[in-house]
Amino acid sequence: MNRIPRSIPFHRSRFFRDNGVTRCLFVLLMVQSALIMTFPAPSFLIEYQSFLNALRERIPQTHTSADFQQLMNWKNQRITQILRLAPTPDGRDATAWYAMGHLLQLRGTLPEAIHHMQESLRRDDANVSAAKALLNLFLQTDQPREAGRLLRQYRTKIPPGESGALCLAVAQSFFEQADYLAANDYLELARLSFSRDHQTRRLTGMICQNFALAGEKKKALEYLSARERERPAEQSSLRDLRRHVGLLHTPAPELDVEHWLDHPAPNIAGGQGRVTLIDFWAPGCPDCLDSMTEIKPLHDAYQAAGLDIISLCTLPESDSSATGAGGNEPAAFLSRLHTMREARGWSWSFGVAATGSNHERFAVTTIPHVVLMDKQGNIRFMDHGKMLDFPRLQATIDHLLAEK
Repeated sequence: MNRIPRSIPFHRSRFFRDNGVTRCLFVLLMVQSALIMTFPAPSFLIEYQSFLNALRERIPQTHTSADFQQLMNWKNQRITQILRLAPTPDGRDATAWYAMGHLLQLRGTLPEAIHHMQESLRRDDANVSAAKALLNLFLQTDQPREAGRLLRQYRTKIPPGESGALCLAVAQSFFEQADYLAANDYLELARLSFSRDHQTRRLTGMICQNFALAGEKKKALEYLSARERERPAEQSSLRDLRRHVGLLHTPAPELDVEHWLDHPAPNIAGGQGRVTLIDFWAPGCPDCLDSMTEIKPLHDAYQAAGLDIISLCTLPESDSSATGAGGNEPAAFLSRLHTMREARGWSWSFGVAATGSNHERFAVTTIPHVVLMDKQGNIRFMDHGKMLDFPRLQATIDHLLAEK
């Protein structure tokens, strides 16, 4: 399977969009409080600090893949040079162990980096920067239990917003291992760290989704009821979430499609042995077009492994009213869709409905909206809006493809 590579854990959630440059910058931001003590620093620590300053200056100048590769080559060469200046183990204090661990992390030798960060924290367990760096290393090496243990130990010493972000990262790591209930423990901690209503609503939806994925749909509904009692002002938005939860683990409704573009009508009924993703979108929706840039690599990576994708939109009212006996087919609208698909390389199934009946059946209130069905045709995952979480979607695709 040509799987899509994932970014480092802190950027796995769409709460935190990422690219190559911001990943480097994020690591730098983590060490702005590098542990350079007040006593005269040896040449190793001077060179380490100088390297961080130079890297910080170079990152904004990195614009192309060639620039990025040149930056990586320079980074690795400088790290090798600086590590040669490091004191012997007997002569290292917490600062030196930390600096070496960070350099090894930037070079990608993660097991060694973990060892060095642990030694730094063992010598100075009050240093929150070292704890956060070690936590990130545990996430990069898919050790969410170790990361979670460390987070619970230091969470009260970290600002709430940053603590919430770390909770999300730990939850995502558990989610990718299909440990949905453990993921919920950290999503709940994250929910308590964020104050904005849209953040807490989204986290409520993720928690309910995880309960359902774990086969605990009743717990999902009970949790949702508790949130409704806790925040009565949000009952309207939570009502939509209740409809979504109600659809989970039920057979997908039939699709009502007027036109299929280039492909025969796909069969979404159970027993076909393939996982199906339905994407509700509209050509004039900017967020939908943005989501297509992430749906395309999903199709390219997973189509041969057993994933079918269907993008569904609805005819504009002026076109749908012209259909039927004696009317004109909405040729102009369909022609625009064909042109858009060809120009953007969208090679999966596209359907056009005459009415909004599909939206009603699948409880679609906001687009883009995705629905993921297992090999038996049951709805297992739903997400919607401009904050579509594609890393969670990709992980769920992995889990459903692995099911018998």
